Amino acid sequence: MLAGTLTGPRLRNLFVLGAAMVGGALAAATTLGPYVVAGVALLAFLFVVPERWLPVLGLLLFLTPFDDGPDIHSALRAAAISLPIVVYYLRRRSQLSWSFGLAWLVSWLVLVGVLSSLFGIRPVPSLVFIGPIVVLVAMPLALREMPAEDHRLLVRAWAWSAGVLSAYGLVEFIAAKNLLDPWYALAVSPLVQKWDTYRITTTIGHPLLNGMFFAASFALFCWQLLDERSVIGRKAAVLGIVATLGATVLSGSRSALIATAFGGAVVSLATTSRHSARVKWAIRLVLPVGLTGAFAYLWTNRLGGDEADTSVEVRRDIYGTALQLIDQRFLLGSGPGYAWEQNEMYGPFPDVPLESSALEFVVGWGVLGSAVALVVGTAYAVAVIRRGRALALAPLVAVITSSLFFNFVEGDSKGMLLVCSAILLTVVPVRRFRDQPETVSRPRPGLAAPPRVRPFAGSPAR
Repeated sequence: MLAGTLTGPRLRNLFVLGAAMVGGALAAATTLGPYVVAGVALLAFLFVVPERWLPVLGLLLFLTPFDDGPDIHSALRAAAISLPIVVYYLRRRSQLSWSFGLAWLVSWLVLVGVLSSLFGIRPVPSLVFIGPIVVLVAMPLALREMPAEDHRLLVRAWAWSAGVLSAYGLVEFIAAKNLLDPWYALAVSPLVQKWDTYRITTTIGHPLLNGMFFAASFALFCWQLLDERSVIGRKAAVLGIVATLGATVLSGSRSALIATAFGGAVVSLATTSRHSARVKWAIRLVLPVGLTGAFAYLWTNRLGGDEADTSVEVRRDIYGTALQLIDQRFLLGSGPGYAWEQNEMYGPFPDVPLESSALEFVVGWGVLGSAVALVVGTAYAVAVIRRGRALALAPLVAVITSSLFFNFVEGDSKGMLLVCSAILLTVVPVRRFRDQPETVSRPRPGLAAPPRVRPFAGSPAR
């Protein structure tokens, strides 16, 4: 009787909890004891919480300021941000479907990243750096289908998070003070208001990261407004569009507004005759007017300020610096995560960071890695469009566009969690789990055959 009750998930959970207690006891006497105890406790929690919540926990971890305070070792940070998705893959492995063609292409990108690390400036730290990239970016790119309940929960959690943070950002802007300012002051590079106008930091941290998140959220709400199987409803989608556009403006990020425009453009181009004409023209006409007003307000507020002008000049001059760095280590680059160090050691302007993720990637991964990444990105976009998920690409496009204007790849590792969440939105949600055999009932003589039920697969192919 006891053996029958301790099988499957119960036995696994019991094993994990036992390992947590044993690991904590063994690590208590070492200097890394607290970290080991916390890590094992986190792992045990991730194996106990329902599987559908694990992608949501990854998104919520991005929204927390856990790495914006006291310095955390890069290996510990990499493990912390990767664990929720790793455990999700392990626990949902029988209910996930993979695209082996994309997996093959992605494996080449990972191989180039490993080679670039081994021949780069800092081999071991570079290998640590690409760990979360493999887990949070490479593996989701190869994921084709996931349970519909997981997908719906992620969309709802993202929508609610965006709404709550938009309201918090408005209160913060009015008060010109964030409750987390004392925490941000504990960081090695404290996050302080040094801009010409107040820019919201909320719980995410830097205003550029806030702008990226709200731009992607704006695209998500636009997608939900047009999606025939909207998870949150059209009224909520309209409110979310207004709230996130306002929060993007309050972040003071001009690049985020550009990302918002690109995300909106993807949504507009992906509309078809199946969508309501009123909704389509609202997206195509009202959206540009709203973005124009937002641009005018933000540009007027920051125009002529010393900080804003310096920011523009830095972004204009970094291309010459990047070309010199690329020429120094042309094929494999300086190693993932260490373009900044090559710039500090050999760049003509060592005090000026490479304020562009694209430049960081080319300098860090080399021309070979960049070429493979372009092939993977193109193949992925084509695959998603062929699956009828073009609308769901909008948040990912907004994230990528926003990242082009600041050092996102190397500046904030937990930002990969947002990329992962945006990729998971494009995955096809399916209602029928693959580990449950399909039962076919044979009709009795004289009765009509029952109609086949089509499994839920997100938006139909367009």
